[in-house]
Amino acid sequence: MNVLYLGDFHRYCTEAMIADVFERLGHGVVRVSTRDATLPSLAAECERVRPDIFLFAKAMFVGATDWPDAAEHVVRLLTAIRPHVGAIVGWHWDLTAAEFSHARFAWMARVCPHVDLFAMSDGHTARQLPNTFVLRDGSFEDVDTSPETAGYWPDYGRPEAFAGDALFVGSLYRERRAWWEHLQRTRVSGRQVGSLRLDCVGSLGVAEVRGPRLTRLVRSYKIVLQPPTPYFPHYWSDRITVMAGHGALMGAPKVEGMEADGWIAGRNYLELPIDVEGYAAALAGYVSSSNPGFLAAVRRAGFEHAMRHCSWTKRVEALLAELAGKRR
Repeated sequence: MNVLYLGDFHRYCTEAMIADVFERLGHGVVRVSTRDATLPSLAAECERVRPDIFLFAKAMFVGATDWPDAAEHVVRLLTAIRPHVGAIVGWHWDLTAAEFSHARFAWMARVCPHVDLFAMSDGHTARQLPNTFVLRDGSFEDVDTSPETAGYWPDYGRPEAFAGDALFVGSLYRERRAWWEHLQRTRVSGRQVGSLRLDCVGSLGVAEVRGPRLTRLVRSYKIVLQPPTPYFPHYWSDRITVMAGHGALMGAPKVEGMEADGWIAGRNYLELPIDVEGYAAALAGYVSSSNPGFLAAVRRAGFEHAMRHCSWTKRVEALLAELAGKRR
């Protein structure tokens, strides 16, 4: 099977990982960068390659980068390439709920009728759009677990083995900044949660980390946090999958739909309430837990679940199976 993939293929980009998986599964992949592609060049490339699948995430190309107006350019592209491709497939990983981003939802609503299949991690919104299929995010498959590069598994019975108590990896946008600041001001049993060793990477001027550095980082904190916002049933970010796959003990709100993907509170992640006070109290309790064996077991279970059941290979296989089913 040949795939023409429109995306961003820099290292650590999701499209790059997915393209590699297709190739490992024996399929041919033509990578087309969103930075250089135009509607005429894409149409010509599809006519030349005649791929079995034209695959895209946000379908951004030169002249089609502003949501939701870019949807009109995308529809023209999909109409132009339709005679030259076997199937048109979108695969999007962001929250697209209208309540969260009207621009994202409007783009999806315009584009989805023109595809054969659109895979979405946002199960909340997928049911409102045609031709959609819920497919969760995947975990990295090239995580280096050797002690020399990935670090060891710190002992929860030795608090001094950790660089910090809790870590958030991501951007503090919208309500998340208020959550983070409120979290640090909240007092639990007379103790300010901010007195715990809380750190943030990705905001506040701290550089992002990827690859082996991320593995070492998340393993050096007792808990890695999933924020309580945005919160929608059947949607959660890829943070729990990616971070657990790097070896983090994840603390996260329980979202409807997570159990169906194998994420069981108290088994492979720690549940944190949505409200800030409850979130802070639960976090403080986990950090000061007198049962280090439980924390270690949950961490390892999360890592194993992400690696065995949430890999990008599993996700690509599920995508191909769904597409094959639609063609029957």
